Amino acid sequence: MQESVGDRKFWNIMKGIGIICVVVGHSGSWLTPYVYMFHMVLFVFISGYLFNERYVGDFKSFLKKRGKSLYWPTVKYRIAYALLHNVFILLYIYSPVNGIFSYSFRETCVAVLKSFTLLSNLPIAGALWFVPFLLISLIFFCLVRKFAIYLNPDKIEFITSVFLIGVFVLAWLLYCKGVTYSWGLSSFFVQPVLYGGFLIKKKNVHVKYNLILFIISIIILFEAYQISGRFVDLASSTIVNPFFFIFVSTVGIYVSWCLSHLIMNNDYLASAVAFVGTYSLHIMALHFLAFRGVSYIYVWIHELPLTKISSAIYLDKNWWLVYSFVGIIMPVILMRTYKYIAKTIKSQIKCLIFR
Repeated sequence: MQESVGDRKFWNIMKGIGIICVVVGHSGSWLTPYVYMFHMVLFVFISGYLFNERYVGDFKSFLKKRGKSLYWPTVKYRIAYALLHNVFILLYIYSPVNGIFSYSFRETCVAVLKSFTLLSNLPIAGALWFVPFLLISLIFFCLVRKFAIYLNPDKIEFITSVFLIGVFVLAWLLYCKGVTYSWGLSSFFVQPVLYGGFLIKKKNVHVKYNLILFIISIIILFEAYQISGRFVDLASSTIVNPFFFIFVSTVGIYVSWCLSHLIMNNDYLASAVAFVGTYSLHIMALHFLAFRGVSYIYVWIHELPLTKISSAIYLDKNWWLVYSFVGIIMPVILMRTYKYIAKTIKSQIKCLIFR
């Protein structure tokens, strides 16, 4: 079973589980408070496990790779949403009722320029807050490793551990003082999780699947919310308290780890979930837009005014399965279609040039 952990497919399955949890968490499902305990932290853990330490000595290549895989795709989505802002208003995806008005030409240009900062406020792309959060987390971790090597290469793990724990404690103290800075502070809260994923790979730690522990972990996740009445929300730097955060994060990651092992035993299911995992960024960027498509259907069935479409992320909690399914499938279909069209156009252009 350990061989599967080193398989890229295994980690795509983990990503698939993570993004499914993200969509379900936004769908109005009764599962929302439970998946919120770990769904974003899961991506941080995966990033830590897949972190290549050679980038510590080649920081420029690290930035280039992350720019290509995370930054630039997100910028393109933000630019597209900025340009489509007025179209969304015409389609009732946005509404002045919710305080969202049409852009002038100047406002459109400003929104496009802001897209490069990853900080522009675009309601339909709300889930993309995760990208700058993850980028900051990874860049900070890489710099800490670089600093630790500079101080003492023989004690790199000790220095890294002390530094990251110290940063975690400092972030919590700042939070207690009322300094939240939205997801910016969360970038430091998750450093122990990122480092944990990194160490598991580096030290070749064998995390075994255990059915009893798997079931107990699921029960713990449910009971954690029932007892505390609160859940983790990294978007607003809400972690309840440090011990609660680390505990539920660890339990949630273990549940996902075991679930990935179970899925790996079924070739068809494994391929499907892994496929979804490869499109996780696109699903994150497009699932709110896909939700609006479901809202159109809901409004049509119940003969409601079209302005209702923009009134909430979802219109009926009982439809959470429909919202979740469409929120996962539609972005994949859109991206597959886009790639096919782009490939066809490129082929046609090459034929014209080299005819």
